[in-house]
Amino acid sequence: MKKVQKSWAAVLLGALLIATLVGVVWAAPDSRPRAAVKTKKITIPAGWFHPNQDGHNWTNVGEYITSHDTYPATFLAPVVFPSSGQKFTVEKMALYAYDENDDLVGGDVCATLFRTNPVQGNEVFMGYVCSSGSSPTDPRTFTETSFNYNPVTTARGAYLQLYIPDNTNLKVYGVRIWYHAGKP
Repeated sequence: MKKVQKSWAAVLLGALLIATLVGVVWAAPDSRPRAAVKTKKITIPAGWFHPNQDGHNWTNVGEYITSHDTYPATFLAPVVFPSSGQKFTVEKMALYAYDENDDLVGGDVCATLFRTNPVQGNEVFMGYVCSSGSSPTDPRTFTETSFNYNPVTTARGAYLQLYIPDNTNLKVYGVRIWYHAGKP
């Protein structure tokens, strides 16, 4: 009887050892718990925007940008994500602006995000956010969470186009973009 008990003990110990080794091998690498997605943000201040056409009467004091013309002005700014070779998914974009325009009289300030592809010489529209309504609050936050053509890679890049209609009751302080590494 003792010989049978010793045999069972050896078999159980061997099975336990094999199960442990197989479990460790089986668990690596895809069975590890994944790290939580960490949302990051990048801010594009007013001082980064440059006009994309000549002849406009505008002011950019770094803190804010505004137009003084009787026709709209358009400005551009780069969006530089970290250069780690990863893909970045845009989650949200906020426009920080002063808009004391009645929408029937003037217009809205709009920030539009584009993804570029220099190798193919093209760009695609990702999304936009616009100010709306008249309010003396300075600044107000306008947000958007719906974006096309995610993710962005560092090989492609992105930029913002800022549209300011022909009105002096508008100021833009900047745009903030929330993103995370990886696919949507």
